[in-house]
Amino acid sequence: MPVNAEQLATPPVDKKRSAAGKPRLGVTIRRAVESDLADTVLIFWSAFSPFYPFDSTEPLSQRACHTIRLRRAVHRQKKALDNPGYLILVAEEEQTKEIVGWAGYIKPEACRLSHPWIAEDETLKTDEDREAWEGVDRKVHNGLWKGCDEYRWKVLGADLDHWVLAPLAVKPSAQGQGVGTALLQHVNSLVDTDNTPAGPSPIYLDASKAGQQLYLKMGYEFYGDRARDFPGMIRWGKCKMPRPEE
Repeated sequence: MPVNAEQLATPPVDKKRSAAGKPRLGVTIRRAVESDLADTVLIFWSAFSPFYPFDSTEPLSQRACHTIRLRRAVHRQKKALDNPGYLILVAEEEQTKEIVGWAGYIKPEACRLSHPWIAEDETLKTDEDREAWEGVDRKVHNGLWKGCDEYRWKVLGADLDHWVLAPLAVKPSAQGQGVGTALLQHVNSLVDTDNTPAGPSPIYLDASKAGQQLYLKMGYEFYGDRARDFPGMIRWGKCKMPRPEE
């Protein structure tokens, strides 16, 4: 489904206190631009460090200094930003204009394609592309994201168009202040506007333990094998039928 600028207008921000008891940050949700990419990388590193296997995907023995590592990661993220099937949204704090969170969504038209973070040899077309993956164990990295893709395709079936949230990351100092909620609510509203009973496009994600309560609050339900380290969750929104068989 096409996503236009009018649809990406930020919904009203709830100024109440967050579920964590902290004052909500006033944030603007907007499309990411190239100048945001370093912030998105740094937020991903810090927010995902408790559970993402960085020591396996980027072994310390191969890891470059921070400056080079960041430059390479920004180049890789630029490839995702340029992918028409992937929507990157950022949460910008209203007063300071600081990026405090971001979300990457695979659109329904790309839901049967590999996650844009997967890099095969044939996709590395320039010396800069190849240099950007130095220090990354692509076999481990690709295997992680391919595993997520393959599980999702298995449980959702071949015929259901859907969105995929992968990933959602909030700066640790901004967590518990409504940033993740704002990012989720933004696309929930967009999807519900376009959904019809004849053509539902639910949103799927693989949930970290820390994020599960937020996702439940935002209308997601567990789907598939709950024994997985990151169990699948799905939000059907306004269109609850038809559903694939679990």
